[in-house]
Parts: sequence; structure tokens; C-alpha cells
Amino acid sequence: MKKIKLIALLFPLLLFSEEPIFKNDYIGIELSPIRLIAQESDYHSFSGGISYFLKEQNAELHFPIYIKQNKWDEYNEQTVTVDAEYRKFINKKLYVGGLFRVAKLWGGEEDKSTTKLGLGTSIGFRFFYSNNLYFGIGASYTYFFSGENHIFGSGGGISMPNIYNDDPKIFEFEFLKLGYAF
Repeated sequence: MKKIKLIALLFPLLLFSEEPIFKNDYIGIELSPIRLIAQESDYHSFSGGISYFLKEQNAELHFPIYIKQNKWDEYNEQTVTVDAEYRKFINKKLYVGGLFRVAKLWGGEEDKSTTKLGLGTSIGFRFFYSNNLYFGIGASYTYFFSGENHIFGSGGGISMPNIYNDDPKIFEFEFLKLGYAF
């Protein structure tokens, strides 16, 4: 319920976003406040990233990081992913992109570990404000072409949302990432 209220409060920000005001390339740092709010005693996660916005190319080089730990009783799962993503803006807010992902997973019932490599695509929006704040929403699809799948026993098919990075195909949503550009 807290997440729904937060999203409802932030939705009006969409109405007041502006065209990016930057005249040159710039760097942005962002994080997901929803992940910070959703912490529990047996679940911890962090999602953030660094972006380099290329004004002349109307593009963004985005380097997100995601860290998650599930721990209950004797069971422990940990995931760290790092992406390199190129996002091309179709207009002032909408982008499409391609990404390369490295995921390190360890834990599970048999205490296994694996490093996975994947390629993917993304689509989303960035909303910019005159005070250098921005936020984004989007979706991505990643296919892992190397590394062991299902070490946490997550089954088959497509993980939705990205709970484990343990399946060969991942479809995930980025509901809200707040950033500051300088």
C-alpha cells in the first residue's frame, strides 16, 4: 500500500516535466527509492546507477547496478547485476536501448554460484526538470547466453518481475528511479 501511495503522489511530476535544459553532455546519478522503502528483515535490495547523457547524439550511456539478498533460516540468496546500456532518445522523453548484463548469483539450497552474461533491449521514459532532477520509468528484456540457470530453483520460462536473474530470460520493470544531473 505504501508503494501505491508513493506512486500516486509522484504521478503529478509527469505533468510538470520539461525539456532537458543542458547545453552540453552531463552526468547523472540515480537510485530507486521504492527499493529503499521495501526493505524487510529477510530481504534487502538496492538499485541505482550512473548515466552519461550525450547531448549531440541525443543518447544516454547508462550503467545500472542492482544488489539483492534474501535470507531466512539457513537459506540465503544473493544477486549482483551490472549493466552497460545505450539508450537512444526518440523524442525528448522516450528512449529505446540495448544492453549488456553481467549477473553474479550465489546461495540457494545447494550453496551454488554462477556468473551469467546476457544481452537485452529496453524502452522507457526520462522526465527532466529545471533544477537538474530527473526520473525514469521503463521496461527491459534480457536473454542470458552463458552461465548456469535455475540455481535457486526458480523454474523455467521468463522471470517476471526480475526476482532472481536466475532464469535464461528476464523481463523487468523500472517503476521509478530518481536522479540528479550535473
